[in-house]
Amino acid sequence: MTTSNVVLVSPLYALSLLLLLLPFFSKVLALSAPRTFLVRHSDNHFESNGIWTSTGNRETSSKRSTTNHSYQLWRETYHTIANPLGTNLVAINTTTTTIQVNALLAIKKSIQIDPFGALANWTNEENSTYCSAWKGVDCDEMGNVISIKLTDLRLNGTINSKIGNLMHLSYLNMSGNSLFGNIPFELMKCRNLVAVDLSFNYLDGELSAGYIYTLPKLEFMRLSYNSFSGLLPEVPENSCYSLTNLRITYTNLFGAIPSSLNRCKNLTALLLDFNQLNGSIPTSFGDLHQLVVLVLQGNQLTGNIPNELASLKNLQILVLGYNNLEGPIPTWLGGITSLVKLYLGVNQFTGNIPSQLAFLKNLQILVLENNYLQDSIPTSLGGITSLVQLWPANNRLAGEIPIELGSLKKLEVLDLQTN
Repeated sequence: MTTSNVVLVSPLYALSLLLLLLPFFSKVLALSAPRTFLVRHSDNHFESNGIWTSTGNRETSSKRSTTNHSYQLWRETYHTIANPLGTNLVAINTTTTTIQVNALLAIKKSIQIDPFGALANWTNEENSTYCSAWKGVDCDEMGNVISIKLTDLRLNGTINSKIGNLMHLSYLNMSGNSLFGNIPFELMKCRNLVAVDLSFNYLDGELSAGYIYTLPKLEFMRLSYNSFSGLLPEVPENSCYSLTNLRITYTNLFGAIPSSLNRCKNLTALLLDFNQLNGSIPTSFGDLHQLVVLVLQGNQLTGNIPNELASLKNLQILVLGYNNLEGPIPTWLGGITSLVKLYLGVNQFTGNIPSQLAFLKNLQILVLENNYLQDSIPTSLGGITSLVQLWPANNRLAGEIPIELGSLKKLEVLDLQTN
């Protein structure tokens, strides 16, 4: 082989080698790229972008098994709080700094077990770095603590009442730990709170209305998967202006759902599933015109679906399964054309399947199983071309399977058994 041939072949060989290695380099680059986490668990598959992280490692499989027709809620984003104190620090009030450092140290002191050493550098000796180096702490340019994010760290202990001294705190996420005891009343002093997530812990005691409704800037509150007891508190007058998301699921709350929740006029998501709530669905919920998601399944609710809910024209997800609701399925449900997922299974509904449901042109999942529905399957359901899942199993339906269902080109699940 001549020298000129070597010069010609070498670049071709190098190019071939590069093509062979390209998938490997692509994978390495993908692994090193920043990640955006999407939290997914059974009651609210939604949060993220830095503030919220997955807490699915502590889900109870037995409870998940009752939600086989899983639903993914729409997504909202709480933006990551960047720490602006990397280099230059604006003059900080030393008294304010001392108060905040002492509050953080008190929070650490109330943690009895820290298996990963997450709070190891939360010490007096390193108190000058509380904004830049203490795990889970973010500050504004004045050195005020505005965010605490300590998730999935198996921290065992209580929430210290000194947390109320963090007057500028806007975001608090301590989900996915083993915290127990009450939510301290002193949290009420944090008047700048926007989002609170204390889910997947062992917090107990009764809830006070003050924690949920009266913080003036609070938009998001999730207390799911805890051991609270007692009643869901009433909403005081002239409160609950900012709350858009209230999620208290898989706890031990009992009693009637307060009709005063209609004072939370800006609610877009209300999830109270798998508690021990009883009584009827409040007719006052018809005032919550911003609702996109209403989930009340897994309780002991009785009575009819109130006609007042017909005014919820923005509703996309309605989940009322696993209750003792009765009466006919309302025909007016066909007028909530924004519905994407409708779960009415495992109740005591009677009568027929309303043909008016065919007006739900955006509907993807319709669950009607385990009721006492009679007559035939409406041929009009074949017009809901967006349907992906149809579950009318375990009823008293009769007649033929409508040939019109053959036009449901997106249908993946059709369960007609035990009719």
